[in-house]
Amino acid sequence: MLIMLGSKDRRSVSGWALMLNGAAVTWSSKRQPVTAISSTESEFYSVSQCALDCVYLRRIMEMLGYKQTNPTPIAQDNNACIFLVKGSGMYNRAKHIDTRVYRIRELSESGEVKIYKVAGENQPADIFTKSLPRPAFEKHRSSLMGERPYA
Repeated sequence: MLIMLGSKDRRSVSGWALMLNGAAVTWSSKRQPVTAISSTESEFYSVSQCALDCVYLRRIMEMLGYKQTNPTPIAQDNNACIFLVKGSGMYNRAKHIDTRVYRIRELSESGEVKIYKVAGENQPADIFTKSLPRPAFEKHRSSLMGERPYA
């Protein structure tokens, strides 16, 4: 998940892609409906929306006869966001975050999704949220198209 502030309304842009067998099958890039007070809040909102899409895709796969038995991994490059999802403190700084996005914590605890750390330069969702130098753009595009391993 990556975010970029809008120049006029200061709202962040969320972006993510859901991968299946090494290639993107669905993705999103849109302005967040709320103005985030911090990058952690913006990332937390974004990862929560991504997790809801993961659950939806898991249900579709189950209806097609492919029950998902392992958690769906979600790559996140913001440590504070990962700590919030895992419930590792930071409550004083996160009291203002809309309670509906805490659904990600429930999904993580139930084992439907698993948040893990990824280095910022290896975050393909960058392609949906900001301008990138050509080599980074081509690297992420290749990953999302399934032409090279996601790293």
